[in-house]
Amino acid sequence: MSRFRTVFFLLACCIGALRAQAPHDSLRALDSALASFSPRECTGAPLKACCARSSPTALPRRLCAFGAWLAQSNKTSAEILRDLQVRYATLLNDTIAVLAPAPVAEAGEEESPVTITAFASASCSLCKRVVRELFIAVSAGPLKNKARLAFKPFTADVGDRALMAAQRAGRFWDYFSALSMVSVRPTRELLLHIADSLGFAAATFARDMDDPSIIIPLNKSIDEGRRNGVVVTPTFFINNRRYRSYKDSPWVIDAAEYRFETLKKRGH
Repeated sequence: MSRFRTVFFLLACCIGALRAQAPHDSLRALDSALASFSPRECTGAPLKACCARSSPTALPRRLCAFGAWLAQSNKTSAEILRDLQVRYATLLNDTIAVLAPAPVAEAGEEESPVTITAFASASCSLCKRVVRELFIAVSAGPLKNKARLAFKPFTADVGDRALMAAQRAGRFWDYFSALSMVSVRPTRELLLHIADSLGFAAATFARDMDDPSIIIPLNKSIDEGRRNGVVVTPTFFINNRRYRSYKDSPWVIDAAEYRFETLKKRGH
């Protein structure tokens, strides 16, 4: 039952909180949206009717959990329905982007069949928080042995140059984890201080940050992102499929788990 844990938790906590905090309008909005949406997996029935009879990892159950989470934000029925439709489309998306290997070491087990690619920036607070949470998920959380995490810088500013300097030292994720705890926009002095606190050789790290050649993989990553429609950070791809739903880490994790379950059913 361990593979069911994440979806059960999301569904139970979202609906429980919804009933406790907003028992009338929000529940009505949710019920209306679930009654108005009929994914093909429900064979003609509305999502509301087929959710309970679906297996915990099936797509209808995942969509119901997502809808319950949306309703907690006091969204209208129309807004919930729209976001459900967007999520449904992104989970079924089979348009494959051409993505080269990441310029930094991937996190997670090498044999994991799912890869989450994050186009992100060291100066983006949301990027650092979500990527840190995804790193934990693939390393020791619900995505362990299921997914890998690839980081692709989408700027060439001083923070991303520092990340590449850490990659040269073979300690990208150590450095990223420390940097991700910093909420302010990183300055050169702060980046060097983080490196020093982690035991990097200060002179070497500073020299690598300033090395013009370190810009080459950054520019390649930026160009690749632009070719694939990336305009903001963070932007995620799951097995080279563009993810367009909410970027909160539980929902990126949920999408990666759905991809894992889909591959498992196909015998991969």
